[in-house]
Amino acid sequence: MKKQKNKGITLIALVITIIVLLILAGITISAITGNNGIIGNAGQAKEETEIANEKEIVEKATVQAMGNNKYGNIEENELQEQLDKETGKGETEATDIGDEFEIYFKDTNRYYAVDKNGNILGQLEPVTDPYPGDITRDEEGNVLTGDSKEDAYQINCIEDLVEYSKVMNSEYAGSYGNKYVKLCRNLNFKSKLSYADYTTTVYDEFLGGNGNTSLIEQLSEKGKGFYPINGGPNKNVRITKGFDGQGYALINIYINQELDAGLIGKGGSIHIENLEITGKIISKSANAGGICGVSLNKSEIINCKNKATIKSDSSSAGGIIGYGYALVKDSYNYGDIYAEKSAGGISGEGNSFIVQNCANMGSIIANTSVAGGILGYYNGGVSIYNSYNIGKIQGEKETGGIIGYIYDLAKIENVYNIGEINSNSNYAGGIIGGALWNNPINIINYCYYSDNSQKGIGRTITDTTIKCQDNEMKSEDFLEKLNQNIATIGNSGVDVSEWCKWISGENGYPAFE
Repeated sequence: MKKQKNKGITLIALVITIIVLLILAGITISAITGNNGIIGNAGQAKEETEIANEKEIVEKATVQAMGNNKYGNIEENELQEQLDKETGKGETEATDIGDEFEIYFKDTNRYYAVDKNGNILGQLEPVTDPYPGDITRDEEGNVLTGDSKEDAYQINCIEDLVEYSKVMNSEYAGSYGNKYVKLCRNLNFKSKLSYADYTTTVYDEFLGGNGNTSLIEQLSEKGKGFYPINGGPNKNVRITKGFDGQGYALINIYINQELDAGLIGKGGSIHIENLEITGKIISKSANAGGICGVSLNKSEIINCKNKATIKSDSSSAGGIIGYGYALVKDSYNYGDIYAEKSAGGISGEGNSFIVQNCANMGSIIANTSVAGGILGYYNGGVSIYNSYNIGKIQGEKETGGIIGYIYDLAKIENVYNIGEINSNSNYAGGIIGGALWNNPINIINYCYYSDNSQKGIGRTITDTTIKCQDNEMKSEDFLEKLNQNIATIGNSGVDVSEWCKWISGENGYPAFE
């Protein structure tokens, strides 16, 4: 019995020992292979070392490329040459994507960005949309209805935007034409990272090619460029319930079309907000605008910026809208505008237009007609509130710092212009180039222009504008006056609840808060 008892104790000890050993083995395996294990940490350390090494290569190549340029600039071919010296030829690829260079390490499939001043901006992440071209699903595959802002269709890559344009230019336009749509990230047309597959040719025929050109090449100046949403003839349908850019930008967009050109060609009714456009937009035989070539009905464009160069070879052009009538507020134009006919920083031509809290910083040139810092040629029913121009304006006919020519019925209140104004017909005004006649209904209040213009209104309308010295327009008193005017105008019955307050801008002149 004593022997049996000892054997029992030994068996229990053995079982306990085995359990302890198993626990220790589990801990050891976890320590080696777990998320924070030795192997994982070693892999992470290796990756971090590779990234640090690649960043160092990018920095060395960038510094050398700048040093070899007599102007201290970075050129794509020189940057590529220096990268080849650091890594070996064919191991990297440098691409000029506008304000930045995109550098690709082929072996590790990593991308880095360098700006034109030589600053390393860090590692870039590619598009991860598993459903390119399908804006009715999000990146997780959830089906979207598009019936509300919360459940809006999503644009996550350039294929999504091109497919959206393709549908809106087809007989199925109605399926997307009454939906909410939103942009979910910055999309750079020159960057491979903005495409799910930049080599795809599935959209080549739609864009005007022969079916064999890659999407990134077709959308560049080597190809036909982006085809505007609703860009075909006689398109006059409602585009969307709302297109929300969510503060993102469409960068380096290139449009070169026969008909009305813009992100949207022609819209019966559009509502676009919180969007920025950069690149180049050209219409060969119609109107051109950064957001929309032609807008009709009750269109609204809110909090948008155009930084693209806009050109119409035969008609009118504007930074936001080429031709039409709309409400545009809280929007800016920074791009240069060229028009064969009328040109404006916000819109080139039309009627029944309301502008509020808007500004132009770009150069505006009209070859054969009128030009204005905010609006070009307008038939009537125009209201321009709380806006300003600092860009140079050049017109063949009537040319004004705020509006080129107004046919009838205008309200222009609390605006200023400091831009240089030139007219080949000698009808230049710091505020208005000219008008058809004096109309007692016209309201021209609190309109200020700098002393670089000889007069405030070029011709016909009685001049009630106010000329100011340059230092006066940079003073605190002038800011206070602009803000006080808002209260005074509000007391007259105008709704000023959404008018922006004025503060001193970077250049010393008034800007919006």
